[in-house]
Amino acid sequence: MKLSIDTIIVIKDRNNVEKISVILKSTNPICIDEINIWRCSLNGKFSLLAAKQIDNKTNTLTISSDNDKIFYNSIAIDIPKGCGLTTDTLNIKIGSNTYVYPLRYITVNWYKKKYLDKTLYLAPTEEFKVKSSFPYFRKIINWSGDYQLYTKLIDSSRSIILLLSVFALFFIKNNYVRYDSKAIPPYAYYLLWTLCIIWTIVRTPFHLNELKSGLDPSWITALNWSSNLDYKWGKDIIFTYGPMYWLVKPSVILTPDHISRYFVITLIIYSIVVSFIYKFILLNHKHSAFSSRQITITISILLLFNFELLDYINMCILILLSSLIDKINKLTIIKVISACFLLAIASLVKFSYVAIAISLFILIPVISSRKKFLYSTIYILSYVIFLTGLWLVNDQSITDIYSYIIRGLDIASGYSEAMATPFWDYNTSFFSNLIDLFFLITSISILLIYAWIAYRTFSNNTLRKNLLLCAPLVFLSFKEGFVRFDGGHLVLFYSQLLLVTIFVYYIHISTEYRSSISNKLIGIAILCLIVVTPYSSFNSNHILLPLRTDKLDEVLKQNKDFIKNNFPISQQTKKIFDQKSRVDIMPWDISTLYAYNANWKPRPVFQSYTVYTEGLSTLNTKWYSSKYAPQYIIYQYKSIDNRYPLYDEPELNLMLLSRYQPVENHNNNYLLLKLQERPLIQNYIELPVKKYTLNSKLSVVSYKGTYTVCSVDAHQTLAGKILNFFYKIPPLSITMFDSLGRPYGEHRLVRKTANENLIISSYVNNLNTYRDLFSHNTPNKISYFKINGNPLFYDPEINIKMVFIKMYNKN
Repeated sequence: MKLSIDTIIVIKDRNNVEKISVILKSTNPICIDEINIWRCSLNGKFSLLAAKQIDNKTNTLTISSDNDKIFYNSIAIDIPKGCGLTTDTLNIKIGSNTYVYPLRYITVNWYKKKYLDKTLYLAPTEEFKVKSSFPYFRKIINWSGDYQLYTKLIDSSRSIILLLSVFALFFIKNNYVRYDSKAIPPYAYYLLWTLCIIWTIVRTPFHLNELKSGLDPSWITALNWSSNLDYKWGKDIIFTYGPMYWLVKPSVILTPDHISRYFVITLIIYSIVVSFIYKFILLNHKHSAFSSRQITITISILLLFNFELLDYINMCILILLSSLIDKINKLTIIKVISACFLLAIASLVKFSYVAIAISLFILIPVISSRKKFLYSTIYILSYVIFLTGLWLVNDQSITDIYSYIIRGLDIASGYSEAMATPFWDYNTSFFSNLIDLFFLITSISILLIYAWIAYRTFSNNTLRKNLLLCAPLVFLSFKEGFVRFDGGHLVLFYSQLLLVTIFVYYIHISTEYRSSISNKLIGIAILCLIVVTPYSSFNSNHILLPLRTDKLDEVLKQNKDFIKNNFPISQQTKKIFDQKSRVDIMPWDISTLYAYNANWKPRPVFQSYTVYTEGLSTLNTKWYSSKYAPQYIIYQYKSIDNRYPLYDEPELNLMLLSRYQPVENHNNNYLLLKLQERPLIQNYIELPVKKYTLNSKLSVVSYKGTYTVCSVDAHQTLAGKILNFFYKIPPLSITMFDSLGRPYGEHRLVRKTANENLIISSYVNNLNTYRDLFSHNTPNKISYFKINGNPLFYDPEINIKMVFIKMYNKN
């Protein structure tokens, strides 16, 4: 056997890791797929590197991890007996270092571990000579050294020192209020206002995302490609982003006509929003007792840090609606209507703003100082009119707006439970989990501080109502930041919280000044800036990109070539693409289809992991059963968050077995499925629903030539519902066992799609066994399975129904 390094694994801390990959060669093409490489985490947990690619010509197996954001404490190898391996050496290369070990040395000097009835040979960490000044990082075999760590700390320190120096101005005596009566001359206000607007537009341009493969880049590709193909939202496309996604996620794949139009509209909206915000800040200085230091610091924050357009829209909406709370005048109606216009824009950019709009409608009667019914009516009518008008302006069908809202609510209802990351992730380092815990505790503390401010200023009706006005936005940003807890989502929370804090600070100073409250708001702003600062940069190279067609074509060609080099296809697949046959890809890599100019015909919910509920799953299944179904499917066997790929879209995966047939397995990278002219007939035998207890084993009965499926009906307890609404809960999981009681593996289970037909007769762990599933030849028979969950959050009693399905040709 020969093991060498070729597949790149990128670790969580980006530049602080070395490249790792594994290649195994064997003379026995049958057993090569049975060789396994295991990762040992810093907590001593083993996880299988499940992503396998086989080159049948050379009997070469390339193994990597599905998760490319984790540290390695060591690597273990599991070699089945009788595989007839070619050599007796093991070559491990980490970065520029190569380690060569004879197999005899491994069996004698490496640690012998028993795991899941397998014998693993675990490499001692000391073998890899990890260099670090910190003992903790010497445990990470793919640690690249401390240089990148020091560089990152220095870069962060520069920003933090700068921010602390600026905010130190707040602690100089008499800086909160302006005791002098001098005001800046009017022309100076207009000049400063104009300069702020120009600078903000220049440094926050229309960013065009490049074409890239992967999960997130592919949904960006899907949205932009849908615009090019004139697909309709609510009917052809269902996603968390709406038809005005291009305000925040445009791509180089858009047509030149789309790019020029979207570019102009974005700059117009951007100019209006930021000009209104700066006017609000400058007028507060002109007409109240605000100091120049406050104005300088606030403007510096808005100018020096990157905020998305939606962040500015949020702040603008708060400023406009705050006019309902105090000093209602003739302009109040215009401000409410303007806020509804911005809300309608945000709702068509991202569906979650529909929920914010509904929440604000409920709050209008509470916060309005008078004429509550009038302003509630104006608000709801204006919002509905603008939402409908913008929907039509974006060339969408009026009949699809209902589906957009209903399906959007479906996605929102299942997102928290389906996409929540673990509270404590054993696949990452202890240090990383501590940082995550720190940010969670800090964020909850900030929310409690806001609650304390509302309590202490209860007599200040204006401030209390403005805090209530901010509540829907802060709650949504908290959910976005901590349900899917990573760096990008965390910054979304803190950037929006920063602007909310600025808004609350100005309201507080203008109504009732208290130093204790001001200091707490300043502290919150400093913390937000520390988090947001590392993600702020000036991308000047993108400013004129939308106007340069030649440059866009060059960038797009480079992107396509890069994807093709990393995702080679067979001649048969290339021929299908060239013939413009209808094609879809599962589970998510849509960018690959665009790179090869395929005729993409997607299911409505175009990425499998976003099918959060039974309704969304049924929608995709019905579409695949229609005359618009793709003629071919590029099928990759993978998922996210340790989910079982067959259970991402359970009903659709079952339906594929009757309507499609595998025609090619290309290097174990993807399976090409072809639509059959005549679907297989399906006969169902349903067993009565039985009640089982959570965390108990259930036996599986299987018959030759028959698929055994089950539906799991589990419910949350009251505590689970409350925690899931405000934060998140530990997900359900399923463990499947063979006839000897050995576990095949434990996988995350999405509760709202688990009540569909889950294939439970055979365990599928790669493309080969998935292909065998079509002919009932899968070797991994499941004898038992267990639904795992915390009884505190899930009802211990679950309902399970078994169904036997036989598929056959009509003839």
